[in-house]
Amino acid sequence: MVTTGDPIVPKEFETLSPLGLENKLVKILDEWLEEALKGILNIIPEYHRGRVSLKAFTTRNLINDLNTLLHPRRIEEVFKNIVAILFDKGHESLEKELKINIAHNKPFRNIVATQAFGKVQDLSEDIAIKLREDLLEGWQAGEGITELKARVKKVWGDKNLTDARAETIARTESVFAYNGARLQAAKDSSLSLVKKWKATFDSRTAKDSKKLDGQTRSLDDEFYDEVNNKYVSHPPNRPNCRCRIDIIPSSLI
Repeated sequence: MVTTGDPIVPKEFETLSPLGLENKLVKILDEWLEEALKGILNIIPEYHRGRVSLKAFTTRNLINDLNTLLHPRRIEEVFKNIVAILFDKGHESLEKELKINIAHNKPFRNIVATQAFGKVQDLSEDIAIKLREDLLEGWQAGEGITELKARVKKVWGDKNLTDARAETIARTESVFAYNGARLQAAKDSSLSLVKKWKATFDSRTAKDSKKLDGQTRSLDDEFYDEVNNKYVSHPPNRPNCRCRIDIIPSSLI
């Protein structure tokens, strides 16, 4: 498990399935966004023209407040730790399949967890920029508290910027951690293995996943995503991809 601070991931998280952990990440991000929204709505009165003497409305002050309320530092440890558990489960799944013990690549696991959290930080920054622009526009137009709060709620209403994007991050980074761990474990095993793309087939299966399904490559070679015209080392090949890689002894190909 990532040890960047005090352990705050409940022990029972380690018993959850990969999908269960993925859903936990979605819930954590949803709660973080909900708390940030409440905090931002609470500070809006401080930026009303009638109270400007209490707090000068400057870009610097607004940026500082928004960055503080939106910064995901509160969820950083638990988020990284859950991603690390997903990585561990991917690693362990391959050990069970191959029936061998494989040295655990902890530095790579920590990199994966840190990069995943970086996507949350990017989300935070994008929301802060949009809010700053909209609130400044409203304030300059002489809008009151009600109108300024409506602007905040409108930004939150853009699900592609807030809730939907947060869920995409959680689900995509979960798939990346799990599959990245399986591939890294295969490389660290020193066995003669190959990787095979496996799509999840149901009513939501996309054309690119169908095209990738069944492609077999050496561990160091990349899969070719014909639909999006790009090469990828392992799933996901795009946001919300639900594919995985199978690891197979070369002798069986």
